[in-house]
Amino acid sequence: MSSGVRFGFITAGLLLLGFSALLVWAALDSSVLDGGSRVAAEPWGMVTFADLGLGLVFAAVWIAVREGVGRAWAWWVGLALLGNGALLIYLLVKARGAESWRDWLLTPRAA
Repeated sequence: MSSGVRFGFITAGLLLLGFSALLVWAALDSSVLDGGSRVAAEPWGMVTFADLGLGLVFAAVWIAVREGVGRAWAWWVGLALLGNGALLIYLLVKARGAESWRDWLLTPRAA
């Protein structure tokens, strides 16, 4: 693992920890449905949901290009349930065997 990939791995891990802490904090405050309905009641909340959705669709397509549609299904379910938390997990998993940024982020899996 190159130093650049190691930096990305550490960054993704720290972001996942922070995101997990936010999830726990929000869950202790209110349910997902209650919080989501309050956010959706605001125009900027809808923009936030649209932004999240577009980003997750992009991530799903990127994962399908790298993994193939058959192998991407499990990651798609994770994206639907955990959002960007699943994307951070994907990045951590793929960093393990990567030798470079290109290998980590761009190289499709071996057929």
